[in-house]
This record gives sequence, structure tokens and C-alpha cells, in this order.
Amino acid sequence: MAGGVGAMILVALASFLLAGRIAERTHVALALLIVLIGGFSLLGLLVALGHANALVAVAVLAGLVGLFKLMNQFEIARKRPPPGGPRRDAP
Repeated sequence: MAGGVGAMILVALASFLLAGRIAERTHVALALLIVLIGGFSLLGLLVALGHANALVAVAVLAGLVGLFKLMNQFEIARKRPPPGGPRRDAP
């Protein structure tokens, strides 16, 4: 758990120190990396509780689905062509 918190702090610190030097898209990626690290750290803690309580296990599974959905939305937004960019039907 301490490793996950430490990694989250390091990524957040890197994001803060690089403010203004890197693109906004990179800041979003770093923020999502923090969420991913936190989600898997929390998963490591809650797996033991999931063995004892089925409701916790369902909540952990729903949380994982939500986490991956969040990461997928970032990937979808990255693949969209920029507004005003070249069009496919242009000659």
C-alpha cells in the first residue's frame, strides 16, 4: 500500500513540476495514471474483504469496471480527429 501511495505522490509531483512545460493532454494522462495506481492499490486492500463479504466483492468488481471505463474514455478522446482538421471527403 505504501508503494502505491508513494507512486501516486511521485506522479502528482512530476505533474506539478512540469506544469506549463508539457501539453494539457499529458497532464490528463498523468492524472489518469494517478487514478489507475490508486485503483489498483485499493483493489489490493479490498480483495481480502471480498472473500468474506459478497457485497464488497460486487462493489470491487463494479469499481474496476468503472475504472477501466474511465481509462477507455481517455483513449477514445485521444483518437478523435482535431476539430477543423483534414476531412476525409475533401479532394
